[in-house]
Amino acid sequence: MNPLWTELAAAADVTLSEEQIGQLDAYITRLIEKNEVMNLTRITDRADAEIKHIADALTLLPYIPKAAGRRSLIQIADVGTGGGVPGAILAIARPDTIVTLIDATNKKLDAVADICQSVGVKNVRMIHSRAADVQLTFDVVTARAVGALKPLVEWCHGLLKPGNVLLAMKGPKAAEELAEAERTLRLRRLGAEVIEVNQPLLPGHVIVKLTKRP
Repeated sequence: MNPLWTELAAAADVTLSEEQIGQLDAYITRLIEKNEVMNLTRITDRADAEIKHIADALTLLPYIPKAAGRRSLIQIADVGTGGGVPGAILAIARPDTIVTLIDATNKKLDAVADICQSVGVKNVRMIHSRAADVQLTFDVVTARAVGALKPLVEWCHGLLKPGNVLLAMKGPKAAEELAEAERTLRLRRLGAEVIEVNQPLLPGHVIVKLTKRP
C-alpha cells in the first residue's frame, strides 16, 4: 500500500478501509498478471502502477458528488476503460457508486471483469460498445488516454444530462486541446474548468472538468 492512496482519498473526505486498501493492492497485482497475456496497460512496474494507476485515479475523487441518500447511488461511466483505470479504482474507493466500464474491445472488458470478481469489486458493470453508441446518461463520465479533447467531447456529450460532468485526465497539452475544442464545447453546451493536480509524484497531471449546461 502506498501512503499516497489514503492521502488523496482523505483530501476528498473519503476514508479507505483496510478492505478497500487490500482491494486496490490486489487489483494492481492482478492487472499486472493479466497484462502478461493481454495488452491492458503500458505500466508494468509495480511501484509505477501504484502511482500512475491508483493514485492517478484517486485524484478524481474530489469531483465526484456524494450520494444524496442511502438509496441513491452515483452513476459513473469510464469510457475507453482499457485495464479498468480509473473506473474500477473509483468503484473500490466509492462503494456508493455504480461504475459502468465502457470499451470497444470485448476481451479487455472480460479481463477487467475477471479482475473485479477476483478482488471482490461488485459495483461495476460492463458495456461492450463505443461511447458514442451508448444510450444512457451518467452523473459523471471519466476518460483517460482515450483521445484528444475535441473528439472525446463528440463521443461522450450524449452521456451527460445538464449538470453532469465529464472528467478528462490530461497532461501538459491540456490547454492546446482545449483551444482546439473551443467550438465543439460551445456547440455541445459544455463549460470547461482546468484543474491542476498539485502532486509532485504526478507531474503535469491536469483534470479538465467539463460541465453540461442546460
